[in-house]
Amino acid sequence: MGKFHTNVWCALVVMIVVGTQASHGDSIVGKQWSIGSMWNGDKVTTHDPFRVYMEPLDEDGYVKVTVCGKFYNDPPPPAPPGPTDNIWLYEVVELFFLVSSDENYLKLALNPCGNHLVALLQGRQNRIEAMLPLNFTAVVSDDRTTWRGEAFVPLNYFPPGVDRFNAMYTHNMTDRQFEQVYPQKTPLLTRASFHRLQDMEIIDFDSIVPKSEQLTEYSEVWTNKMRTFREYKARKLWKGGPTQILPPPMKLRVHQLDNENMVKIIAGGLLFDDPAPSSPPGPLEDLYNYEVVELFTLNSADETYLRVELGPYGHYSVMLYQGYKNNITKVWTLFSDALSRI
Repeated sequence: MGKFHTNVWCALVVMIVVGTQASHGDSIVGKQWSIGSMWNGDKVTTHDPFRVYMEPLDEDGYVKVTVCGKFYNDPPPPAPPGPTDNIWLYEVVELFFLVSSDENYLKLALNPCGNHLVALLQGRQNRIEAMLPLNFTAVVSDDRTTWRGEAFVPLNYFPPGVDRFNAMYTHNMTDRQFEQVYPQKTPLLTRASFHRLQDMEIIDFDSIVPKSEQLTEYSEVWTNKMRTFREYKARKLWKGGPTQILPPPMKLRVHQLDNENMVKIIAGGLLFDDPAPSSPPGPLEDLYNYEVVELFTLNSADETYLRVELGPYGHYSVMLYQGYKNNITKVWTLFSDALSRI
């Protein structure tokens, strides 16, 4: 098998770990995690590890999440306390609760100024809902060296069957520092990526939240936003043999949008680090000569088909054919929200 790099890329078109049952001086009883590693596995040495606690459901059906640790006094978000988009650009602790079987997950982002973001994701970085309301309060210590936040999360925000978790603490506006409970496992990565599902570790969510087994189906919070999609994985070589790479090196999802005239294509997987095209990102007619994902949709009745090519560096090609390799139209208008290495 040839040499390959385990960096990943994604295209969107349109270690110190403490995991014990804990009780500390603030009378918090539940599951505790300490964010004691940098994103690449280096030990956090500049301050005591940031802590995350989860407590069982209260009588009103809320899961209590408590975060506490060093306060860096970064500039606050330009919004009042409450739901705030782009909160990850500021001082923030982020928690991810994943269902590994279908890659749906809940993200909680909490800021020491009282700002927060609650997002539902259907597949890696595919946000289907955000800005959900949350009962969240944050308090900074009088000497402005530590902060503590408490969030009461409705059980129906969690997807059913949560079995993996990770948490990150990000701070310093000029020289971003990324700390994680479970650091990224791929040494070739050069920057942090919080949505690396493969780095999330197994948790027994039912033991942390004993009544969570009652959550057997997705709540309406989820089902009202979930979209129909088809998923394809590159499991075989062109000759028919297996790729011998686990997990499969490429995954492709095709989503139907509310607007029936549009679909969204998400492609992502291992980055083999082939040379990038010399041209700037955008349409490229000979993209097939480079590292690329190709999608073909065929009308078998008249043998007309659409060919979509997506590259990891922002290049794409869209062509229509009438019959085998009989190109009739180049379609360069493609709305791309993000094409990047992740």
